[in-house]
Amino acid sequence: PSVVNSTPKPVKHNILKVLFVGELSERKGIDILMKIIEKAPKDFEFSIAGDGYMKESVQTLLTKKNNCEYLGYLNEYEL
Repeated sequence: PSVVNSTPKPVKHNILKVLFVGELSERKGIDILMKIIEKAPKDFEFSIAGDGYMKESVQTLLTKKNNCEYLGYLNEYEL
């Protein structure tokens, strides 16, 4: 299996990192996380892994924010 990003990112201090892993759907709360991302300060970093019917909405939001990344679907090894 391929690894999405095997190079560790530099450590930043005083940064809150949030990782969401799961189905990109309202049932799993991605809509709530998207609202949080819209209002979050710049010292928050968000990584989202998963797939689902809200994928395009997530990708659109994350293109507007430089403190967010969409990792796509990751298997257990990649995660």
